[in-house]
Amino acid sequence: MVDAPSSGGGAARCAGSNPVPGTWQHKRLSFMFYTYILYSAKCDRYYIGYCADVQARLIRHNNGMVTATRLWLLKHIKKNVT
Repeated sequence: MVDAPSSGGGAARCAGSNPVPGTWQHKRLSFMFYTYILYSAKCDRYYIGYCADVQARLIRHNNGMVTATRLWLLKHIKKNVT
């Protein structure tokens, strides 16, 4: 309750929307992504990258849709949350 001026000169009580301190919690947005390691036996090279969808990314690597196009094998994957 908060005090509000009344028309009669005295203070009247009315309901307000004052939140209780410490009850509001900040909700943090998070994003999940994967770090991956690919290996090309043809070139004997490793490639490290990150993305949200590893399977789709591997298809793009192997089908000539990115600069680093070779026959890549997925060697390692790690899920990360920010």
